Amino acid sequence: MKQRGRETERKPPRQSRTLLVEGVVVLVAGGPHAAGAVVIGSVSTPAGADLVRAAGAAHVLGHGSAGHLGELTRITDGRGPSVIIEMAAHLNLEKDLTVLATAGRVVIVGSRGSLAFTPRLAMVKEATVLGLALWDATPAGKADALAGVVAHLRDGALAPIVGDTLPLREAAAVHRRVLAQGTRGKLVLIPE
Repeated sequence: MKQRGRETERKPPRQSRTLLVEGVVVLVAGGPHAAGAVVIGSVSTPAGADLVRAAGAAHVLGHGSAGHLGELTRITDGRGPSVIIEMAAHLNLEKDLTVLATAGRVVIVGSRGSLAFTPRLAMVKEATVLGLALWDATPAGKADALAGVVAHLRDGALAPIVGDTLPLREAAAVHRRVLAQGTRGKLVLIPE
């Protein structure tokens, strides 16, 4: 018996796309919102919530609050988000799979360690888990991605918020700030 490919069957209809962005990723929030997706931001601070709302998120959840996963379920009418952009997979991947929509996708863009993982959660949801890192992209792939970002910056679909500008000599301190909770906006290093 020939198994039928499921990729086209698994693609959620465009009008039902909901995107959960874990953490303050303001650059990401504008693009999907402009494309018609319902963007749900997950943040750790009130200031982060303000930034995500300003970037166009329809809903903002505090991922430190006890009921945020229940609120996510309510917002999505019990379906869960169809796509989750995950900044801290070492902490959240297992939880992501419990709330993800059936045939949904988790895109891992950040992780700082390992985790205990229950593969059955991915099976039950028929989930796709993707890792994304620019360092493995081909030169053509990097050029294509950069061209897409530049186009969205020009048309206003992406509007990064600069949280702070600092001299390049403070790169180590900036790196520590990026790793700490509560960083808001992009931290830009300026060569001297």
